[in-house]
Amino acid sequence: MLSNIHMANIAICQNTNAAWFQPINEEGTSINIILQLMTKPHLIKSKLNKIKFKFVEQCLDCESVSTIPWFYLPHTIRTIPRGRQPNWYRQIVEVVQKMIGSQAIVPIRPNSVYMYNNTIWEKKEWITLKAYQAGFIGRISSLKKDNTALVNHWMLSHTTQTLQPCPSYWYNNPVLAKEKCTKKIGLDLLQSVPVNSKKKLRIQISYLRYLQTRSFEKKQEFNPERSKKVTEPQLTNVIKKIESDLWKLKQLTFQLRTYKRYVNNIEREGIIYITIPHKLKLLVETES
Repeated sequence: MLSNIHMANIAICQNTNAAWFQPINEEGTSINIILQLMTKPHLIKSKLNKIKFKFVEQCLDCESVSTIPWFYLPHTIRTIPRGRQPNWYRQIVEVVQKMIGSQAIVPIRPNSVYMYNNTIWEKKEWITLKAYQAGFIGRISSLKKDNTALVNHWMLSHTTQTLQPCPSYWYNNPVLAKEKCTKKIGLDLLQSVPVNSKKKLRIQISYLRYLQTRSFEKKQEFNPERSKKVTEPQLTNVIKKIESDLWKLKQLTFQLRTYKRYVNNIEREGIIYITIPHKLKLLVETES
């Protein structure tokens, strides 16, 4: 076809006013680099496209150091493929591990594919919390109009990684008057996790803990330009205000996190103090 166009002296010019398609800006090391070293890469590529396996990082752990078993792949590809581990996956992870060891490829660290946010939630979806209750795993029972969800708490067996309904009321909210252990949670605090039809968690427990911690830290990232700065003379008054606001609470959780930034080429270090559930923030900053 192109040869006929040239023979007819037809010139193809780009129209600057046309809305040309733009590629999606996604971060990751293309899996095509690995496929180039394998036999029949076009056949494997078609299978990878069906399960949305696009990047090398999707077959790596949360630190992008080692490959993960096929059983734990669903969290990074956002779907649960059927059947046993195919031979092409074993070949891929072997090549990936060799290339990482020889530094032929340098994947993104920490692994960004473990962190994502759902924009559309559905009933019966499995979730964990991005917040301080890192052991919580549940299933959405209903969605509310105020951007919250009623979630049934499930218990995880660390030996079989199988989920079972909570037999008690560890996280139950009595105001909801539910027979099952149920909690009302904001949608912005939810993180989906893969669970198959046999109620087995398809992500490693150690990665689940990492996922919850990193999600919460990313959500609570401190923005010094938008936060009120506290100078030394005001420090005592601010602490007294926090004490007066929280002294009636029966249970209080707080976090201390280190913080660093540069202002006019001067390094500033500090500690961020976050109280929960009120999420009050206090930054104590010094120059070095």
